[in-house]
Amino acid sequence: MEDQSTFETFLQQRIESLLDRLKEAKHEFSNEHIRRLRVGIKRWRTLYQLIPVLHPRLAKNGKLEKSIKRLFKRAGRVRDNQLNRQLLVGLGLSPELEKHVERYFKKQEKKARRRLKKAIKLFSTKRLRKTGKLLQQPGMALNTLVIAEHLSRLMDQEAQVVTAPLPDEASHEQLHTVRKHLKAFIELGEVMDTINPDNGLTPVLQRAKAVQRRLGNWHDYTSLIEHLNDYIAKHPSVLPPKSIRLLQQRFDRIIQQRTKRVRHRVDELGQWLSATH
Repeated sequence: MEDQSTFETFLQQRIESLLDRLKEAKHEFSNEHIRRLRVGIKRWRTLYQLIPVLHPRLAKNGKLEKSIKRLFKRAGRVRDNQLNRQLLVGLGLSPELEKHVERYFKKQEKKARRRLKKAIKLFSTKRLRKTGKLLQQPGMALNTLVIAEHLSRLMDQEAQVVTAPLPDEASHEQLHTVRKHLKAFIELGEVMDTINPDNGLTPVLQRAKAVQRRLGNWHDYTSLIEHLNDYIAKHPSVLPPKSIRLLQQRFDRIIQQRTKRVRHRVDELGQWLSATH
């Protein structure tokens, strides 16, 4: 029963954690509550992808998967608008433009909150709990080493994307892909460290997290500027044409500088991971 209490109990803890965060988000939509909800969903989805690998007899629940994906996407819309409003202050826009854009983001956030609230209300917690109960059935226990082997294989798959050399002019889409796989690598590594602790994994995860944070900051600014360009395109009267041109040129320089720096960090991490594996 000790092996069973390792992975299955860990999975049950993450189910309960996600349920608690959903309950909180029904009433509170602060930045921290939305962040916690998204983290809880990401952690659950990491474990969820292991179920058909570790237990082929258990088919993944399509309805649960779809509703979890909807929750994550809608929480992401709220989070994006909250971050956009926070980062807006540091861009040095004219007071008039900043006021218009902030009002726009507030409206977008309000709309996103309504949609998230509806998704939470429609979400079936019974399906989520059912998955945990299925894994507690007699005969479902797995040896810790078997779980660790599958986790290691999945981590290697994610690492292949992270360590692949980037082209000289890496696109935003390519960097965003690396970011997604790096986050998955870290999540799997944290599960591995809980199931089968290994001191050698700690420095790997620490270094990966440092680069992931840089990629996250890069993504936040890129997203903000994309939204600003979209707003200006839809509201060209907010600024004279020349001012718009100069502003967009400044935006381009900001993104180019940030992209160059973060790409360098990703290359360094990829080379380091390749050398240590």
